Amino acid sequence: RPVDLRETPFSPLNPQRSEGAPRKALLIGVNYTGTDDELNGCHNDVLAVRSYLLKHGFEESEIRILLDNNDCESPTANNIVEAMRWLSEDSTEESSLFFHFSGHGVQILDRNGDERDGQDEAIVPLDFREEGVINDDTVLRELIMPLNKDAHLTCLFDCCHSATICDLAYYAPPHSLTTKTRDTEENPRFNFKRFLHLGKELVESANESLSGGLKNLVDFVKGFGSVFPI
Repeated sequence: RPVDLRETPFSPLNPQRSEGAPRKALLIGVNYTGTDDELNGCHNDVLAVRSYLLKHGFEESEIRILLDNNDCESPTANNIVEAMRWLSEDSTEESSLFFHFSGHGVQILDRNGDERDGQDEAIVPLDFREEGVINDDTVLRELIMPLNKDAHLTCLFDCCHSATICDLAYYAPPHSLTTKTRDTEENPRFNFKRFLHLGKELVESANESLSGGLKNLVDFVKGFGSVFPI
């Protein structure tokens, strides 16, 4: 749904939370150190977001960090996808969740025909030369779709081609925070039927082991399936 940021002040915390409600944050910074693709500020971005979260209700133990610095978990493709699953799993209606990625972003050929412009958006993990990139279909499947329908997830993508990378109906571009209207914007590339297809695939693959937000998908997908074939 659209959000009027004038009437809804930003907070990383779920407004429906109670005392002791679950909080998780995943912060990823990739500098690609020593490569031709090297960046300089992504680790600092993560530290800045970490500092912000600690000042706004999160505890150190609730924040998971992936950095290519030999001290933290490495931001490889497998580690990033696994960490996305960690963030979204077992979410509740009171969960406060935060995802941050700072690194390279790219557009790649859409191979399943679900993008109107023929391109997927993707984030670039440390080992992209060996494992490839993480496209928007994966972000939607692993990070968004398993959520409890009332969980509160904030996603901050500090990379190129990231505006619609969650493949949702609305998004908040940077200028939405500086213009007078401060409105979220409609994603002109949102594909609702694809959204339902993905929900159906998740339900079918989960079989009887549905948990978290996947439980919400069953009636949702069945209801829309009666309106038009998916």
